Amino acid sequence: MLESQARNLAALEEANQHAIDAFHAVFKRQNEILHAAIQESAKLVSAPEEAFSKQAEIARTATEHTLDNLRRMSEMLAAASEKAAAVLNQRVRENMEELKTISRPE
Repeated sequence: MLESQARNLAALEEANQHAIDAFHAVFKRQNEILHAAIQESAKLVSAPEEAFSKQAEIARTATEHTLDNLRRMSEMLAAASEKAAAVLNQRVRENMEELKTISRPE
């Protein structure tokens, strides 16, 4: 029984690690996006005459980048959730088999 509980805890630890890794990756990507946006804003401030002529193009490009980044981050989180769920589902199946083994009359 203790061995079974140890495997349960190991499965939870692995699932949590998948979630933590995904959140770290998302936070890192958000930081990169913010840094790029700050750099782009600095360029616009340094050349205001060009900013007005390119405003529509910049807005379109920024929107496309934002949507693409949101899609990628959503995919990263979904993949981590799938990994965590797979680990937990496998452990549940193993628990069921262990219970069957324990409950069998000898």
